[in-house]
Amino acid sequence: MNKKRIILLLSGLLSVSIGACQNNGSSTTSNLSSSSSFVQTSVIIEPTSVPSSSSTISSSERKEINPEEALEFSSDMGIDGGVSVKAKNTDIEGDLVIPSEYNGKKVTCVYCFGFQGCKKLYSVVIPDTVVEIQWDAFSDCKRLESVTFGKGLKSIDSYAFKYCDSLKEVVIPDNVTYLGEGSFGRCPSLKSVIIGKGIETISDYAFELCTSLEKVTLPDTVKEIGEFAFSYCSLAEFNLPNNLTSIGRFAFSHCGNITKFSIPNSVTSIGDGAFLGCDQLKEINIANNNAAYCSINGVVYNKDKTALVCFPNGWDKDFTIKNSVTTIGNYAFAGCNHLGEYTVPNHVVTIGELAFAYCESLVHITIPDSVTTIGMYCFSSCHLLRNFIFPNNIKSIESGMFSHCTSLNYVGIPDGVTYLGSSAFSDCNALAYVILPKSIKQFGIWIFDYPTKEIFYKGNEEEWDSIEKSSSIFENSWQETTIYFYSETEPTKAGNYWHYVNNVRTIWNNIV
Repeated sequence: MNKKRIILLLSGLLSVSIGACQNNGSSTTSNLSSSSSFVQTSVIIEPTSVPSSSSTISSSERKEINPEEALEFSSDMGIDGGVSVKAKNTDIEGDLVIPSEYNGKKVTCVYCFGFQGCKKLYSVVIPDTVVEIQWDAFSDCKRLESVTFGKGLKSIDSYAFKYCDSLKEVVIPDNVTYLGEGSFGRCPSLKSVIIGKGIETISDYAFELCTSLEKVTLPDTVKEIGEFAFSYCSLAEFNLPNNLTSIGRFAFSHCGNITKFSIPNSVTSIGDGAFLGCDQLKEINIANNNAAYCSINGVVYNKDKTALVCFPNGWDKDFTIKNSVTTIGNYAFAGCNHLGEYTVPNHVVTIGELAFAYCESLVHITIPDSVTTIGMYCFSSCHLLRNFIFPNNIKSIESGMFSHCTSLNYVGIPDGVTYLGSSAFSDCNALAYVILPKSIKQFGIWIFDYPTKEIFYKGNEEEWDSIEKSSSIFENSWQETTIYFYSETEPTKAGNYWHYVNNVRTIWNNIV
């Protein structure tokens, strides 16, 4: 089958710039005029090409922006007695060298949203006096191809260069100590990133959806890589720094060109789904002296081998879980599209959240009675999964367990289950009927948002009415569902009833 790209159904994948600039009261803003005094650095700008999505600007047409006409300054947001700078409007066009002084004061800050949406800004040089580039300062500058950072810069705030479609290379100098959330996110032309020695944390979403990003150089000072930091990049290889301790959730998810990954001794935390959707990844190797994890044949376990942590998505051979494993971790097999049928061994007790989600080739899976817990959304978006029988010791069917399993047509739910979670069977449009045990005490909401035609309840009407239900679950999700109540003897009152005849589910007066 044609493999489709996994889409993460998690809130938070899209970063949104919120809030306003600090000290957002009335501000005194001064425009450069003929009497203004400013100092400007002389820099030669080499024009580069822009993506085909924008009209091409030849080198002869490129011009250097006149700061006197294009910029304005404010003392309110300046740092250390300096001033901040921003564009007068978004119509500025050309290459910009920001002056280092204005009226005798150093330019120390690029104002939040200061150049946001300047779609004809092609390059910018930040002077050595600037200490901070505030949030969204250059976001959505569609034609910005290059940026040169000054030697005094310490902070690049959140979303500062997000949506800069033409930006091709980023070199962050050693003096920068802070790289904000989503600071270079969604820059689709960005191919190379070099991070300076001042950075210890690559923040969440820092380079997510930089779909052309092939090369990243990190210094050994980096200790943390945040959530989604390099998600959906084109990295074919990645060298983790030797002092790294933490890899965040989905940090390298959907990096479809990576074939193997090596994790150093220093790493003590690997977040859920860190390598989800890396379809070519065949092995993840842990350094021998790592205190938290180990790897066997490219599969990641915790150190004592009681939990399977991560199974590489590109694995296409037979596989046997170690006998010591009692836990299959969150996202452990998620996105393994080569997995067609699988039998969980009988030494496993716990299966984590989304452990087998997005396994688009999974047709059948057998779970032994040793398993007592199965996490939320465990089999979500397994589009070819046709039937499923729960182990007898399961007490709770968690939220979203089979959501978007569009081929699922039968589920065996054992007696003893007390809870049926929200959206457990959401979008299971092939599920014609479900048999529910009378042990159920509580329903979540929107359990069957795609109407299941028939519910066969093993209890009577009074027991059904006693189940704790959300007031909304019947409003849409079960409007078209017929509920049958169990009656061993022929009913004497009107209603929908069923029983077993020779172990065959039978509606009274009708064989189903």
